[in-house]
Amino acid sequence: MIGLKHLYGLDTHFCCNYRAIDTCGIMEFDKSHFIQLIQNNNLILVNYLNYLSLYAQKPISVIRDIAPRSTSLFLPALLNEFTCRNADNISLVSHNMPIAQFIENVFNISEDVLESMIERGAVSLKSDSCLVVNDIDVLYYF
Repeated sequence: MIGLKHLYGLDTHFCCNYRAIDTCGIMEFDKSHFIQLIQNNNLILVNYLNYLSLYAQKPISVIRDIAPRSTSLFLPALLNEFTCRNADNISLVSHNMPIAQFIENVFNISEDVLESMIERGAVSLKSDSCLVVNDIDVLYYF
């Protein structure tokens, strides 16, 4: 099922577009029908709970596994983990402080490194509070 993790919860906005490479069909049903499916079939229920558990554990595993080893990999790893594959229009917005200060405080990326990222086209500043990610792959080289 596509977008299963967005079926319930506070954020039900689906963030990806899919394009079939071959002829396919779509089966669509509402939430109440899905509830009936998981109530009537324990295998579907267990698979759904495993799927949700995987996505619930991903943020913690990224922080636990990557952050201590390399602060420079922390930003691109988080972006790869929390955005859709081939996502574009990725922005980081800071409401409490200038984005450069936020990047330095949270990701331990100095203003000099941030300027280098901008020069190499990995990111750009949309405003004092918004950083646009142009190329996640380039971020791995900082």
